[in-house]
Amino acid sequence: MDAVTCSSILDVMAEYPELTYFGFGKINGLGERWKADEFSQQRKELESASKQVEASRAWIRRNCAKRKTINAHIGSYRLKHVIEDAVNLYISNGACIASFILEGYRVQHPAGWGPNCAFNMKFLTNTPITDA
Repeated sequence: MDAVTCSSILDVMAEYPELTYFGFGKINGLGERWKADEFSQQRKELESASKQVEASRAWIRRNCAKRKTINAHIGSYRLKHVIEDAVNLYISNGACIASFILEGYRVQHPAGWGPNCAFNMKFLTNTPITDA
């Protein structure tokens, strides 16, 4: 595990205490609140996702650019799938979010988006998908 990436993930987790491997919040995929030990386990899984974060950050640097406003047309959950298809590696929603934060993107967690969020990002012209 890359010590720099692990340290960076810990910094993001300190800044965003509700960020887990699953995404934002204390609600699991079934819409139920995480139990304290489950939430803690989700945080530990994100902490150990350095390979996912490294691959995601490399993809972001090649395929995305910052824009002035938040792009609510594409959320973290869709982005995680785009990235994992491109890098041929499972990417968790939390690892995707942490990667964008580490690359300097602003994050917005709109009400009703569950564990997902949006960023001030746009795709570069060489990216195979476009903004909606």
